[in-house]
Amino acid sequence: MDKKQLQLTYKELQNTLTARDFLQNAGLHKKDVLAVMDKGVWLEAMEKLTTGEVSCRNVLNLCSPAMESFAGSKPKDGWLPALYGHMIRKIYPHRDDIPATDQYDKAAAFYLECLRFFLKKEKERLPFSRIRDFDFATEEELAESPYEEEYRRFLQCFSDAYLYELMRIGREIMPFDMLAHVAGVHHIAMHIARQLVKTGIPVDLPLISGAAAAHDIGKYGCRENEVRRIPYLHYYYTDLWCRVHELPNIGHIAANHSTWDLELENLTVESLILIYADFRVKNNGYDEKGKEIMGFYSLASSFAVILNKLDNVDTAKENRYRHVYSRLEDFENYMKALGVNVDLTSCALQPIPQRNPALLNIDETVDAFKNIAIDHNIRLMHKLSRELTFGDILEAARSTRNWKDTRAYLNIFAEYFTYMNQRQKQMAMNFLYDLMFHREGDIRRQAADLLGNMIAHYDVEYGKELPQNVNVILDETDSFQLWKRYLDRIILPDHKVIDRHRRWLGYCLKRVVISLLENCKEEQRKRYVVPLLAYYQELGWIDETAFILLDTMPSIPMALLDDAERNVCFRFMEHFASRDVLEIQAAIFAESV
Repeated sequence: MDKKQLQLTYKELQNTLTARDFLQNAGLHKKDVLAVMDKGVWLEAMEKLTTGEVSCRNVLNLCSPAMESFAGSKPKDGWLPALYGHMIRKIYPHRDDIPATDQYDKAAAFYLECLRFFLKKEKERLPFSRIRDFDFATEEELAESPYEEEYRRFLQCFSDAYLYELMRIGREIMPFDMLAHVAGVHHIAMHIARQLVKTGIPVDLPLISGAAAAHDIGKYGCRENEVRRIPYLHYYYTDLWCRVHELPNIGHIAANHSTWDLELENLTVESLILIYADFRVKNNGYDEKGKEIMGFYSLASSFAVILNKLDNVDTAKENRYRHVYSRLEDFENYMKALGVNVDLTSCALQPIPQRNPALLNIDETVDAFKNIAIDHNIRLMHKLSRELTFGDILEAARSTRNWKDTRAYLNIFAEYFTYMNQRQKQMAMNFLYDLMFHREGDIRRQAADLLGNMIAHYDVEYGKELPQNVNVILDETDSFQLWKRYLDRIILPDHKVIDRHRRWLGYCLKRVVISLLENCKEEQRKRYVVPLLAYYQELGWIDETAFILLDTMPSIPMALLDDAERNVCFRFMEHFASRDVLEIQAAIFAESV
């Protein structure tokens, strides 16, 4: 770089470090920054920093005098380790195993902004590296995504936390290379995702980009005493970071990239891509300085490497791993059949020879059916996993006038409701409640059965290992709260509901109860029964409501009740036995038989 360009670069850096927003966030004053930037010293040092790959240590050598003046002292273990711990504690405040270093706030802000400046220049100067750089989603790709706002928030959080700079520092002072792994996974994921989009597969590029870049951030959240459990605990800390920063969709994919997640059927294409990419980027040994070397493996080679690294490998665990590997192999074969280049040699789709299905042999026919099934699942999960498209499905179901079509929608929801998120389950349950007013009795009964089943399976259990003394609340509403809400809506519907619909709704209560108790866990049955028993303690019901409760009573397993609770039911029947209403008398007689 010639002297003129060097002077322009110095002036640009000076403007960056004296910008109002930076000074305000860093707690620095313009005059103090200008005082520590001796032009002659900085120009001489900057010449080394504007050629080749940037070294964090070289940037530190340039900044350390200024940093010591801002901090008042130098960390006894050196600046880079202190900065590394300082940044991690800013990201994860629970890391009380890292000493508090608030006195270094100004010095850290000054250094990190300088480092960011030189890394930006490096990116402009050097060709793209798949183990150093991130090719984030473009503006055109963002415009096609319903998650644009969330992705922009992710990029802002990524920048505000200086996550890229943290990984660059870690590469120089730690034996492992987080940057090479994360950047490598991001590269493979986006390489594949962009090709799949060209084939018409509904991949959300910002969603997979954010998830791939954030998928291992949780490793910074693990305390010193959790180091050996990092492979199991980092999913939780990744999810924690995403929840704190309001990144629910990116976080859901980023925190569920375990190979064992492939055992589930309800995976979106973004999840499949991330798990596939993560599977292929592994440690390839260490150099003579003890630094990790990151390797890009084929699927088969990566499987062999992982088998050699697994803890406590026995036949059952190896067979389990072979099962999930076979799913990744099927996914890779599906992508190859679409023309996707999976060996990272080209971004262009490969030409696919067209063959008449009648000419396929047995193995080729099986593969063709596998690809059809994978394609169907990807497109279905795309519709079910997006609230907008899921809302369109519900709207179409509400609009149909043909009872056969309504039943078809009910069958679809019955088959796939376990794949829905909590919000979608609530939307579907509202639809089922409305169907219990339907003129067709079979539709009402099927809707009631499915409503009970969905309430029983509403809660999502956290499937990953948790740190000690940590409890996870996955949703503000649980199945017991939902049950109380729907009990009230069925037994005491809105006053605008006409009498005929009120009766139809009431007749459905027993089917909801039966379905709920048949599908819930054995140990939860009593908890679901207790809210229902509360209605039997009230004796002032009108005849219509009393009949609904009496009609539902045989659905309550009396073996679950203690003597006091059974007496509540007997007292309820005894009280209403005096009512001269035929259907009440019949209901009591049926219960007594």
